[in-house]
Amino acid sequence: MHFSSHLAVLAALASSVFAAALPTELSPRSNTNTEDVIDDADPRLIYTGDWTHLKNQGNSVANAGTLSFSKTSQASVSIPYGTNHTGFYMFMGTKADRGQFSIFLDDLWYSASAEGSCTSNCDAAGNGMMINFPRLLAKSDQSRLIIQNDSPGYLAFDSISLHKKL
Repeated sequence: MHFSSHLAVLAALASSVFAAALPTELSPRSNTNTEDVIDDADPRLIYTGDWTHLKNQGNSVANAGTLSFSKTSQASVSIPYGTNHTGFYMFMGTKADRGQFSIFLDDLWYSASAEGSCTSNCDAAGNGMMINFPRLLAKSDQSRLIIQNDSPGYLAFDSISLHKKL
């Protein structure tokens, strides 16, 4: 047996022993376990201001067929977030030019825009306008993510996919 063959066998044995010894929380996960998807009709959400809730309109990853939108400046939706999430994708429906909005978490504030054509800002699955915020950490298990309409345009909310901490 060649020296390189011995190394390959040793590497295979070491990786199988190492993988078996890993605690569950450190083991590799499948993609289905890395996201918490919350639809706009989820009862855990708290809406403030004037919102319209439509059925048979949304095309989100949650596939609930609902869509919520507000044309009122300062209208917001509060989403349970906590320390077990690290970022998110927000799906905003299929029409473009939503306008400006803010993202709040604990003492953090970010200004964002959902302006532009759906041909350049939509996800590949056709779920509509998608905003990606890959890194956002909360201070408390009770922290809530708040999305607020900042413009006279409108803010549409179809669903949000929260990235779980691995």
